[in-house]
Amino acid sequence: MPDQHTTMVVASNDWGNMSYSLYQARVLATAGYRVLLFDYRGFGHSAAFAINPNQLYYPEFATDLGTALAEARRQSPRQRVGIIGFSMGTILGAKVAATTRCDFLITDSYLADPQALVAYYQRVRPERPLTLPADAATYTSVAPRVSCPWLFIAGTEDKAASPTDSLTTAHAARKGQRREVLVVPCGHLGDMEKLTEK
Repeated sequence: MPDQHTTMVVASNDWGNMSYSLYQARVLATAGYRVLLFDYRGFGHSAAFAINPNQLYYPEFATDLGTALAEARRQSPRQRVGIIGFSMGTILGAKVAATTRCDFLITDSYLADPQALVAYYQRVRPERPLTLPADAATYTSVAPRVSCPWLFIAGTEDKAASPTDSLTTAHAARKGQRREVLVVPCGHLGDMEKLTEK
């Protein structure tokens, strides 16, 4: 098995516990990456935390991700350690990468504008409105502060996380910020399956 000398902390999407990320973890581990999965508070065996199932994320989830990133760095001090975020986890990944030492950030189905996501779900699923925490109002100021290399993976058919958002955020990079976009012919969160199909 190859060893990439890299640890990826998985910032999972907004439903279920870390067991829902086992497929992604297996694909990454098979490619030679160390993978750290964790539960956000209120999920799995983590600390009790009241969750509104209609709220996209809680600011405390970014604290959980930052703690997981610090633990991965403690366990692998001589490896590159970064975040791979999926959907809602891309919001948290960007927030943590903007404020914490992170060697890289990978975002799969990047949510650049949480308010636009709420509007999208209001159109397609009005019976279950999506809500946001108060700090979502300032989220657009996060991406310019991410200084580590950032790979955006975007699905051409993704209605929830438009590939245009990834492209726009990548092209807004300042001098010295390394950002690239990989566009895959798939829908929301479908790229890992598409990229690994035989």
